[in-house]
Amino acid sequence: KHTIFVTFAIQPGPLVYVRQINFSGNTKTSEHVLRHTLTQSEGSLLNLHNVQESERQLNLLTYLSNVQVKTTPVAGTNNQVNLDYHVTEKPSAELRGTLGYSQSEHAVVGLTFNQYNFMGTGHIVGINTSYSTYSQSAGFRYFDPYFTDNIGRGFHVTYSRVKSGKLNNSIYNARRFNAGLDFGVRVNDYTNLSLSGGYEDLTISNINSFTSTQLQNFLAVYGTDYREFKVSSALSVNTLNRLPFPTKGFQGTVSGALSLKVASKGLNYYVVGAGARYYHPLMMGFIFSAYANVGYGNGLSTNSGLPFFENFLAGGTLMPGMVRGYRSGSLGGLDTHRNAIGGNFLYNGTLDLILPYPLSQETFRTAFFVDGGNVYQVNTPLAFRGTNGGTTRYTAGVALSWRSMFGPLEFNLGWPLNNKPGDRTQTFQFSVSSAM
Repeated sequence: KHTIFVTFAIQPGPLVYVRQINFSGNTKTSEHVLRHTLTQSEGSLLNLHNVQESERQLNLLTYLSNVQVKTTPVAGTNNQVNLDYHVTEKPSAELRGTLGYSQSEHAVVGLTFNQYNFMGTGHIVGINTSYSTYSQSAGFRYFDPYFTDNIGRGFHVTYSRVKSGKLNNSIYNARRFNAGLDFGVRVNDYTNLSLSGGYEDLTISNINSFTSTQLQNFLAVYGTDYREFKVSSALSVNTLNRLPFPTKGFQGTVSGALSLKVASKGLNYYVVGAGARYYHPLMMGFIFSAYANVGYGNGLSTNSGLPFFENFLAGGTLMPGMVRGYRSGSLGGLDTHRNAIGGNFLYNGTLDLILPYPLSQETFRTAFFVDGGNVYQVNTPLAFRGTNGGTTRYTAGVALSWRSMFGPLEFNLGWPLNNKPGDRTQTFQFSVSSAM
């Protein structure tokens, strides 16, 4: 019958235990931070999955790279080993700047500073300031990822001002103050849950004849001062093999936020969204990557809609609405002054073919990309609605990421494939970070 029987004879050997876990290379980072990241523990059975997962989790820390693990038998025993992890530390303080330029528009400049491994504790401390032609902000953020074994805790305070007309959006000024508490919960090796709650104070000003009819209609109904209590949550899954420049794995997030007015000032509304990024290695060192994102928001009552100052924007390198080749925030419907008004429904996506760099995989990453997306107004009251956003906009181009001695640099060249009359295109976009 052309069949056979196969019998496997298995002889169990002695169970192997981990006696000690040792670290080297961490001149700044405290050892307890590294130990807190591990899933393999001392005194427990050696588990290959836990050893490899511990290595992956260490590689996901933004201030470590090139993590290597070695198993060393303990002399005089046949059932004990030591695990030796060697790590390479990277700069953990980052000064990030962004620059945008087009022949017809003004430059957009931003500057932020964050410390992701404060004094080697793994705590995140940010004294952040940013400046651009359309916004200025200052704030403080603190987060302790190791508040308990599986829970992180922190807080944030932020003050910002926006002049939306400088971004070629509907003209108004906004002053915003918010403060709140942040929590992070480690569900398992791949899944994390974040929770945040706080108070926000927002004032709209500079409403004049250059302000669109849509915004004036909204403010006439709901006023210019908003006092709101906000809660938000996000569930994220991360199976990426390393950061930065992952070569395989999946990263996805599902999020939701609810805003409730305090006393009589404010609005009740919600925003939900989901995004995912996937990496898959191909032959000869090529890597395929895909990104997709969708977001939707609306008022809790049927006639309010999503406030215009919470609208999604699309275009440029703006996240989450990235569509390179267009001016940042310029896609979607237009108001009565032909400025972008944004919308309460956003979708966008990217396909990347990442090119191999056999000699320098840790330094350069170049990709051919195709972007697509747009933003729309769905179930928005007619008095607050702009023109139709039109069809999905597509672009194609090339992106270069370079981790230079001056910090990470990003260059994008994007060419619209189906731009329409009136679209604000922008071929070249550039950003720079300086790490210390």
